[in-house]
Amino acid sequence: MLIVLLEQHDVYLEARGRLTLEDVFYGPPAKRAGNYAARRDKEAQRRDMIAEFDALVAKGNAKTMAAELVMETHGIDRYANDFLKDLSRWRRRLYDGK
Repeated sequence: MLIVLLEQHDVYLEARGRLTLEDVFYGPPAKRAGNYAARRDKEAQRRDMIAEFDALVAKGNAKTMAAELVMETHGIDRYANDFLKDLSRWRRRLYDGK
């Protein structure tokens, strides 16, 4: 493991500023997706919202009502049906890898 770190560090030094450490260790970021930390933070927020939504539905709330409660908690101003579509898309991308 340490050998790989050393090799990656050498690649970073040889690039002389053309590459960031994120580029070297994680690969180039996806276009318009932000840096690695921002992408991970966004994923964590989405996982939290999915978990909150699932918990509210499990307690017997209707899906629309649960979506409105989650949006209110996170300060999101959208239509509940649009947010439900977002939740479905996030769930697919985060858990199904699609």
